[in-house]
Amino acid sequence: MNSQEVRDKHKKHLFEAVKNFYQEPVVITEAKGTRVSDMDGNSYLDFFGGILTVSVGHANEEVND
Repeated sequence: MNSQEVRDKHKKHLFEAVKNFYQEPVVITEAKGTRVSDMDGNSYLDFFGGILTVSVGHANEEVND
């Protein structure tokens, strides 16, 4: 499945009340530290802002141990 197919499926099943917030959703496939990567190979600084990920990052080895 490619990223467009994932986005199309997402839009099909998303609640109507929140569709405006997801006009161009990013399909995240990997997260490490403060970076996330999408299905198309793009890398982003994680501004999604989960409380724990902001303070320790994704897959922090010290926390995982």
